[in-house]
Amino acid sequence: MAKIESGHMDFDQSIFSIKELVESLDFMMEGRVKQKNIDYTFINKNVETKTVFGDEMRLKQVFVNILDNAFKFTDYGGKITFEMEELSKDDSHVVMCFKISDTGCGMSKETKKRIFDAFYQEDTAYSAKRVGTGLGLAITKSIVDMMNGKIRVESI
Repeated sequence: MAKIESGHMDFDQSIFSIKELVESLDFMMEGRVKQKNIDYTFINKNVETKTVFGDEMRLKQVFVNILDNAFKFTDYGGKITFEMEELSKDDSHVVMCFKISDTGCGMSKETKKRIFDAFYQEDTAYSAKRVGTGLGLAITKSIVDMMNGKIRVESI
């Protein structure tokens, strides 16, 4: 967080396989899927682009932070879905949408407004059982912003 706030976060730019990045996430989450008997599904919605240029490790960090929260707040036997969709493409750019949804407990309207604030955590009996620093989503939002992306949350 200190690197982000001071403007010293570095980004490595390279060509990488978006498919391999997502497959590595599947492998990383496998133990948690089995542990909580989660129905974890990856959906590729018309993604034709094989390689992209950007910071693979930072993008992976974003996905891991969001997936960690999905697993943290989804009870045993729940469902988590990771969708990847190619929205548009030209000779030099591709616009992709990544959506992670879960059957977790949801969040209050106040939490939804503050979910990306550093150190903010919802104060309920349900969330008190889930351990964390309250930095994961703040860092995630900062990384997404610095990569000229957009992030949002919906909850019911």
